[in-house]
Amino acid sequence: MKIIVKTKVNEEEILSRKEREKIEVVKELYRQQLQMYSENKQTIENRIVSIEQPHIRPIVRGKARVSVEFGAKISVSYVEGYIFLDYVGRMVKFCLGKILKKASRKIL
Repeated sequence: MKIIVKTKVNEEEILSRKEREKIEVVKELYRQQLQMYSENKQTIENRIVSIEQPHIRPIVRGKARVSVEFGAKISVSYVEGYIFLDYVGRMVKFCLGKILKKASRKIL
């Protein structure tokens, strides 16, 4: 899909890097929405839920208060008065068990 920015004759319009990136995000969002519509689906892999922060993914947690969370996931450890940042990431499937094993190896 190509998006053409039309301008008046003899006028040149230059988009900033941020504007070009945002156009790419909107194009991908459109592609995802079109695919979900044509396949009659409610979800899609790596679904964009924020144009401003396209890297954010919804994570279904199944909690009573909120069923879906957004944002980066972190894992921290507190050992003898020190706080260690073990993991920062945007994993769609945040597996605490794997992160915990890796963090415990660092400490022990």
